Parts: sequence; C-alpha cells; structure tokens
Amino acid sequence: MDWLKIEDQDNQDMSHEFIGNLIMQEGFKVRYNNVEVYSENLRNEFLKVFGKNGYSISIIYKNNFAYCEITALRKKNKYMDYALALAGVWGTYRLAVHMFG
Repeated sequence: MDWLKIEDQDNQDMSHEFIGNLIMQEGFKVRYNNVEVYSENLRNEFLKVFGKNGYSISIIYKNNFAYCEITALRKKNKYMDYALALAGVWGTYRLAVHMFG
C-alpha cells in the first residue's frame, strides 16, 4: 500500500507504519509518526487520499507523542442498498396488484 505515504510541507520527516487489519470490520489502522504540526490541510489530505482509495477514516492525534493514528474503514457499496430498496418496492407493488388487482 504505497499510497499510505503522504507528503506534508510542515512535517517533512513524517513516516508511517501499518499497525494491522481490523478484526470485526473491513479496514485497517495506520500510524503517522513525527507529526509536529497537525493542521486542517493535513487532515484534508488524509481525508482525500483515503477517500480516493475507498476508505472513510477517523483520526486520533496525540500531540505529546507527535503522531496520528488513523482507523480506515472500507466504504460500503451503496448500489446494494439501492438494489434492496428497489426489490422491496417491487415486492410491495406485486403484492398490492395480487391482492387488489
């Protein structure tokens, strides 16, 4: 996962380490070390990079240890939700036609 390497002008010596995969959910944890300056720009960069790769994230920043820990969860495919809703509407329609038709 080379895309985890993130360049930041304020944290030029920032490195990352993969902590591991999540057990009960589809995702993983990663820690970014040497984060001296945690800014809105860095947060937005994390959101952009992880979002582009299909993950939603939660960020924990520990300023006394200068690291960010990110929990990344795989975004669910919304097409399945639409398909289930459509199947429910179709089933209701067919039942109504059968009962009142």
